[in-house]
Amino acid sequence: MDSDRLKLVEDVYHEAADLAPGELADFLNERCGGDARLRREVESLLSFDSSPNSFIDGSAGSFAAEMFAVPEDQIDLSDREIGHYRIISKIGTGGMGVVYLAQDTKLGRKVAIKFLNKEFSTDESKLRRFIQEAKAASALNHPNILTVFEIGETDETSFIVTEWIDGRTWREHLDETDSQRLKAILDTAIQVAEALAAAHNAGITHRDIKPENIMVRKDGYAKILDFGLAKLAEDPGFIGSIGSEDKTRTAVKTRSGIIMGTVSYMSPEQARGKKTDTRTDLWSLGVVIYEMLTGQLPFRGETMSDTVASILTETPLPLDHLISNAPDGLQEILDRTLAKRAEDRYQSAEELRFDLMSLRRALERSGDIERPTTLREGTSLSGNADRRKTATDRAFTNEERQETLSIEIEKIRTRYRTAAIAAIAIVLVTGLGYLGYLYFSGASEIRSIAVMPFANETGSVYNDYVSDGLSDSTINKLSQLPHLKVISRTSTFRFKGKELDVDEVARSLGVEAIITGQITQQADTLQINVEMIRAADKTRLWGEIYTRKVSDEINVPEAITQAVAHRLEIKLSPDQERQIVKQITSNTKAYQLHMNGLFFRRKNGVDNIRKAIEYQEQAIKIDPSFTRAYIELSINYANLVDIRAMSPAEGVPKARAAAERALALDETLADAHYNIARIRKYEFEWIKAEAAFKRSIELNANIAAAHTIYAEFLSQLGRFDEALREIRLAQELDPLRTGLVGNEGSIYYLARQYDEAVVKKQIHVSAAPENPFAHLGLGIALAANGQFAEAIDAYQTSVKLDETPSALIYLGRAFTLTGRRDEALAILYKLNATEKYVSPAELAILYAALGDNDGAFNLLDKAYKERDVQMTSLKVDPCYDPIRADPRFAQMLNRLNLPE
Repeated sequence: MDSDRLKLVEDVYHEAADLAPGELADFLNERCGGDARLRREVESLLSFDSSPNSFIDGSAGSFAAEMFAVPEDQIDLSDREIGHYRIISKIGTGGMGVVYLAQDTKLGRKVAIKFLNKEFSTDESKLRRFIQEAKAASALNHPNILTVFEIGETDETSFIVTEWIDGRTWREHLDETDSQRLKAILDTAIQVAEALAAAHNAGITHRDIKPENIMVRKDGYAKILDFGLAKLAEDPGFIGSIGSEDKTRTAVKTRSGIIMGTVSYMSPEQARGKKTDTRTDLWSLGVVIYEMLTGQLPFRGETMSDTVASILTETPLPLDHLISNAPDGLQEILDRTLAKRAEDRYQSAEELRFDLMSLRRALERSGDIERPTTLREGTSLSGNADRRKTATDRAFTNEERQETLSIEIEKIRTRYRTAAIAAIAIVLVTGLGYLGYLYFSGASEIRSIAVMPFANETGSVYNDYVSDGLSDSTINKLSQLPHLKVISRTSTFRFKGKELDVDEVARSLGVEAIITGQITQQADTLQINVEMIRAADKTRLWGEIYTRKVSDEINVPEAITQAVAHRLEIKLSPDQERQIVKQITSNTKAYQLHMNGLFFRRKNGVDNIRKAIEYQEQAIKIDPSFTRAYIELSINYANLVDIRAMSPAEGVPKARAAAERALALDETLADAHYNIARIRKYEFEWIKAEAAFKRSIELNANIAAAHTIYAEFLSQLGRFDEALREIRLAQELDPLRTGLVGNEGSIYYLARQYDEAVVKKQIHVSAAPENPFAHLGLGIALAANGQFAEAIDAYQTSVKLDETPSALIYLGRAFTLTGRRDEALAILYKLNATEKYVSPAELAILYAALGDNDGAFNLLDKAYKERDVQMTSLKVDPCYDPIRADPRFAQMLNRLNLPE
């Protein structure tokens, strides 16, 4: 094609690129006149640029074939067999070859196969790069990410096999209707955020999130396409020969100074060609959500440079300007997602997913989740409504004008090369992802599950420990599966002994499937009947009957977990497989003692915890390699220290020794890591403690206790926003555990948001009226809020339920602050005479209220030497305010070695 012709096509394409679909036909009729070829050439580029799905469906025509080096006469492989794939039909052509729909004759499923063209297959460097990146993509095993099944080769060419999805892009969902229901938008956004979290954790940033790259199946299940696009284009040798004069190559490079992605969805740092990280994906997803809700882009302009200027300088119109029923909370999510500075945005996809899920739950409770987003008059879903300026808009600086003008010039100069490069990159990882369609059996959509208490139908109460132990161990094993939310035992066991209503259980726990089990017995043989049920339609997804001798039921949880992973199509690494099949112990007697210890620990109370310790020590004596018994022993000692029933000097070394022994036997034990984190916090080793918390969550994100204790740790350091996010993750995993509401209230208290603290603590008391610590926590929040009469009532209730030194200390403090000093002194006398362990750091609170600063600091010095647990809150606890201005307080904080 001669340069004049190329220039003409480029000019017309540039003029047409920003037109609305309804304006395009008239423009092309006028601009192209009788030049049918020119019209086809422009339309082919428009199809590729704005909707690759149209291009790969064959609408690109001869011009696209010429531009993207795809021979028109490429051989049709229909009806041929390649290995165990039978080609069904040709469904598209792309820059690297041809895509076919095929049948996998071994597994009986439909797949998409991309055959690479000869030029690509015979270039060793290109092929090697392609294989490396396809392997990286296949490692992203997540139900919301398009899966690469296989890379292979024939005598003639190489090929890639991906899943085949029966669905449409999110763009097509938007274009076909005047509104979308909030539930559909939120459900898809949550799935995309979850997939991004998995990719980001694997070190991969998408950098081109847009509606065209999100496929939505007919059942609402979402898949992200084209992962790894940025990495694919990083190697100049891979993308082909491009002149050195091309300083800016749109959508091909990732290093600083280079633009990558689709302009309307670019983050500010992308638009400026600056260094990007995972937060750029969160910006792009925010743009997509905004567009899905309102029908128009938040940032737009007549030209690309205008769009970039909008991204860099403008604030999107608020949702309530465009839709009449914007839900509360969604604007706040979008404001944070679309913050200009990356550090002001969500810092992880998991944070964004959590807030979206919280919003969805709130809408479900209010009954508003099914309502459509109603557009205000004058708003068009075409996305081409006039953009109204806001008060925060400002003039473009000369530097910004020059920068965006340079971007626009480079866009024109490299239009065709960019299109060719993008064509290669798009298909590299996903094999032309838009053609990768897979029929799903229905189980792989399950992303959250709850294991109900197994029913003991043996007729023997003795076997309760067997049924409880099996369900408990199954929860522990399933929680290790990647990308699957597993509800904690505390919540699922609320349904023990109750007749199960699948809908009610799933709704209460927020899960998509439940596992139930029944145990029967004949002579010395147990029969364990287990099944998995999808909540949406009560379909039985899987079931199995396990027959074991009474002495050999220990390995059933491993077998269940393997079967569930297979049924849900969860890909496990070799390390994960080894972890799942690892038995808790091979000694039945040790196992029974361990389960008895668990029983008493979960009953709470000092005496019960001490009994639990005895059982775990007996189990370890029988099986010295019993890791879970060591973990339980560590947890029990740490719990006694936490509730001030054992001095840190006695309890912490024992807790540390047990956890360290467990980790010496197996470093991959997540709950051992979080207990080590607790102990390091007690010892004021803050950095090591946080590293252990993070390692625990990395190994198993389903442990609610890890998130709970990490939230407490973060709040004690003054990192309250992070703490609230962690406690809410714990609440998701353990939704019926009322104590977590109290934990949330404690975070609000330390953050000095006392109204919120009181509300949360009141909820905790209402749910657990017999819990003395719930009343104590409420009293502390009420006193901080100036409600001393109510606080004293709460303290006195706590004392009646269990006269702990902690409750007496805070009651004495309240008496002091309300002028009842004699009663406070009587409590102080009683505390000094008790044989119970009294936290010196807590006692310092009472001394400070009484005005005895010297006594308070003497106690804090003692607390520091003893590594008193209460010292971990010294930085933020309002109860220390009376002595906070004393220079000795700052010195004490320095001794704690708190991180800055």
